[in-house]
Amino acid sequence: MSGASAGGVPDPARGLPAAGYPIDFARHAVERWMERARPGITPHASYLELRHLLATARVVTARPEWLPSAEGAAAWLLLGDDFAAPLRLERGELLACTVMCRGSLPAATRERRNHGRANRRAGRRAARKAERHRPPLTRPQGPTAEEFA
Repeated sequence: MSGASAGGVPDPARGLPAAGYPIDFARHAVERWMERARPGITPHASYLELRHLLATARVVTARPEWLPSAEGAAAWLLLGDDFAAPLRLERGELLACTVMCRGSLPAATRERRNHGRANRRAGRRAARKAERHRPPLTRPQGPTAEEFA
């Protein structure tokens, strides 16, 4: 399938075949592919799989709508419908610095969520500590039963 429309003019939404570009994958991108797409394979196997996927991948300049923004992305590498990698131009080649998947959280959202969880944990920890260090209950000081009789 080509990235051209019926008139032979390239369709920017479909992108261009990635096979024509010098693309490499950063270690982080390989690790994210292992984590998000292929848990259980080795880093070397993950890298080889990503290189193999370049045969069917597409390069687009517009960020896919389902992805959060990524600063400094010169283009995007689309690996099927659910995976994309922001590309940076580095030393004359495009470098995929990470791999994102549809449905994953943007970094800012994840950080906010984790910060809230940390605050709640700290609050629970402080409450448990306060409970452990509370002075023992003492009998109220006042008249005894015999003094009332």
